[in-house]
Amino acid sequence: MVAKARAVLVPAVLLCFLTGCSGSSHEPRGAQEAGAADASSPVPLHATPAWIRSACGGFTELRRFCPAATPVPVRGASLSMSLGTPSYPFNLVHVEHGGEYFGDQRHNRPPRYVGWFLMSGPLEQLLPAIFRRTDGSGVPVHDGQANAPRRHTLLLGTRRWGGITGRLLLAPSAGRVALTYFHYLVFTWKDAGTDVAIGLHAWEPFHETVQTLHAMVDRLHAVPPSPITGVPVAGRYPVPMTSPPAWFTDACRSLRTRPICPSLVPAGPTSYISVFSVPHWQVSDPGSSDLLSVEWGGPGRHPARNHPPVFAHLELAAGDARFGRRPAAAFVTARDGMMAGREGEMAAPVVHLRASRWPYGGSLVLGDCWGNHLCYRWRHAGHWYQIDMHGWEPFTQTVATLRAVVGSIGS
Repeated sequence: MVAKARAVLVPAVLLCFLTGCSGSSHEPRGAQEAGAADASSPVPLHATPAWIRSACGGFTELRRFCPAATPVPVRGASLSMSLGTPSYPFNLVHVEHGGEYFGDQRHNRPPRYVGWFLMSGPLEQLLPAIFRRTDGSGVPVHDGQANAPRRHTLLLGTRRWGGITGRLLLAPSAGRVALTYFHYLVFTWKDAGTDVAIGLHAWEPFHETVQTLHAMVDRLHAVPPSPITGVPVAGRYPVPMTSPPAWFTDACRSLRTRPICPSLVPAGPTSYISVFSVPHWQVSDPGSSDLLSVEWGGPGRHPARNHPPVFAHLELAAGDARFGRRPAAAFVTARDGMMAGREGEMAAPVVHLRASRWPYGGSLVLGDCWGNHLCYRWRHAGHWYQIDMHGWEPFTQTVATLRAVVGSIGS
């Protein structure tokens, strides 16, 4: 089994952020000082992938500030996002590439690791330990600050970047709560009375982090509105289904999964969505595969509660590497109760299910992609394809839902 990447964030951790807010103002880019040029970056910047910009378009308070370029390479990124509600008006778009090194921040210089985020909401109210009001003009920027231990936010003064006047903050490196965003450099301002912030994970030499964030802010541009959720689809389905939102389809088309992009996906919550877009996810001799993994919400311990729209986890994979094990000689008919004992993703007994009327002549297997996933795979024109879904009870609903997703390919 291939080790599975997992989002660092969970909904509870969304309360444990970093950043700051200020009473500054924003002006359109056209209002910048005459002759002002975009700042240069000491590390290469790449155009923000279309699927991430589509995700930005789902946030009313953030879509005018999506960076057109970041240090994240065009292929291979994870996205975590959370859409605010009236009771908890906190919006988040968080992108990562590579793996964070927990220690000397010199090892986190892009492209080895990149983390950046956009967030909005009453940040000072929700996160007072991070967004606390700080008197004074701040301390000068110097190398070594990213590595210096801190339990409090460091104010680095006021900046005017990209036509925006805001405060520059360096988040703590440690604290009482395990913050996801330790070591982030943050630029924060107010827009129409709302706190907005953009952050970039810091590295050494620290002055490079400041220059790179400046370059990103200079490249903030509006993106068109693009809903986070798809349009509900009427039909005789066991759970609510929707058309895929633009960010899902754009992400699918950016990988070798393009031929199997579905037109039907299970509905899920927007309180927390994690997306992994991973080229060359599974490497074997002689091939590799690309993976798109999308998780709406988080699973519970009881399979009966893990059904859409409470929770959904859908994955698509494609490439020239063979998926899973060869079919067994004996096949069984899917029945309710087969998710018993499959609360985790670790290896579990593998069950080969009958799928005589499924498209593409593929195989249906429970437990060999992940212990709690139902997987359908097939081979076409020299490529292997797989679509899998986190299972729930009644298990026959899982089977019917996965079949509907597979059947929507090309429609």
